[in-house]
Amino acid sequence: MKTATGSLLLIAALSNGAVLNQRAGETGTVEPYLAPGCQITDVATGLFCDFPSMSLTNSVCQDVTYQCSIHPPTSFTAALDAPTTSNCHVAVFANFGCTGDEVDGSRLGTTPSSCVEAPFFGKIVDGGVLSGGSLLPFGFKSLKLVCN
Repeated sequence: MKTATGSLLLIAALSNGAVLNQRAGETGTVEPYLAPGCQITDVATGLFCDFPSMSLTNSVCQDVTYQCSIHPPTSFTAALDAPTTSNCHVAVFANFGCTGDEVDGSRLGTTPSSCVEAPFFGKIVDGGVLSGGSLLPFGFKSLKLVCN
């Protein structure tokens, strides 16, 4: 009987630890910017819309709720809050609720990433044709941290 009780307590303790580990998850911080070029153009565009940094949790969609009369952010830098063995990146979306066109950033570490931009601006520079079905023409409205 003591062995069975001890085993149950051990299983309960291990499963409780697993639940706590699941809740911890990966987190990150995103610095959104109004224009392409992130910090470079923020000197001028930050006067119009100075987006606050956003905290993200793995697989949780977050809408950009900061009101900007021009348009939503179009570029960002990101970093993980703590080291992880997971491969994590930030995905930004054209619509609220993490729907619509998606742009993925590169793998994140604990130092801020290079500037990630919506492809709209690359198309303009390259002289490409704009397509509402495949581009984020006026920035991103939602984002999430994706880790696997």
